[in-house]
Amino acid sequence: MKKHIFGILLLIGITVGALAEAQAQGRPRPRPVHRQTPVYRQSSNGYSDASGVAYKGFLELGYSGGVSEYSANQLDVLTTHGVTFGSNLFLGVGLGVNILYPDENGNPISHLDGGHYMPEGRYSYNKETAVMVPVYFDLKYNFGNGAVRPFVDVKLGAAFLGNDQAVRIGDGWLDDREGFYFSPTIGVNIPTSSRVGINIGVTYNLISQKYYYYDYYYDHYYSNDGISLHSLGVKFSIEW
Repeated sequence: MKKHIFGILLLIGITVGALAEAQAQGRPRPRPVHRQTPVYRQSSNGYSDASGVAYKGFLELGYSGGVSEYSANQLDVLTTHGVTFGSNLFLGVGLGVNILYPDENGNPISHLDGGHYMPEGRYSYNKETAVMVPVYFDLKYNFGNGAVRPFVDVKLGAAFLGNDQAVRIGDGWLDDREGFYFSPTIGVNIPTSSRVGINIGVTYNLISQKYYYYDYYYDHYYSNDGISLHSLGVKFSIEW
């Protein structure tokens, strides 16, 4: 009797299992859901789209003419590296070489031909050129979403006099310490490929340095907080 009951229960279990399996095979199974990882996309103007952050570098060449009382023309070679945020904003850091061509319209200093010892042991000549090394933070913003876009670029930092001797401008000399550096540019960005573009703009340069000058009346050297060299010119850059 027990054997018959056990056999009946086993048969019922097998039947229920087969029916459940058949019913399961008859229902459509849900498709697996795959989460998509955000994919960086490059826009036609070389900047990342609104969802990405991307590296960008610049190589710049500029020339500007002095427009102040203490003036110097400038030839600039700069390199800047940083990241883009979306399709408009760039933040970076950079350094460069500024070659100054000072305007020596000061009074003649015939008794200093061949050099003269200045305060703190600095030895000075009337030099034709000077080398400045700017180190700066850079912010660049492109307006609009078209292929050719206007931009504003601002560089802010410090400029170091690279000469081993001070450099004459006017009736005095730039010192060999660091100074203030500020260079805004406005222009247009023109893409040449999906990553490479060129920038052409009008630029203003400001370099402030400590200044030694000679007072002919008292026959003595003096120093002040500094002079500012202002210049206006053009700048061309390649970005990638």
